[in-house]
Amino acid sequence: MLCSEPAQQCLKFRVLLTVLCEPPEGKLRVGYQPTLDAHAAHVRCEVSRLAWRRSKKGDHLRHDEPAALAAGDMAEAWIVPLEPICIEVFRTCPGLGRIALRDRGVTVAAGIVTLILRIEGAAAYLSD
Repeated sequence: MLCSEPAQQCLKFRVLLTVLCEPPEGKLRVGYQPTLDAHAAHVRCEVSRLAWRRSKKGDHLRHDEPAALAAGDMAEAWIVPLEPICIEVFRTCPGLGRIALRDRGVTVAAGIVTLILRIEGAAAYLSD
């Protein structure tokens, strides 16, 4: 399936992700800076917000604004690319809407893009 519109650069995006394993050093938390792999792009990024998490272990309850994520958690997070990258919402273009967060050759998390804050000229707007 071809995408309906050309991809554009983004300021930040929301992603629904699954944590596959904990980073080699530390925890997956706000401020964490892994490598973002999306289609053929590999850029540094920063986790700017953890909106919620749901653990596969134990209670399965939704925890808002968690301090950190652990292996097996499902979460919604905001990611800020530290270099220009073009991505799309998964629903619009699945090929450009899948991402992986990697650290030192280890895939820490994988997920799909659900919302994008885009740049167009001097203005920014949400794209879903």
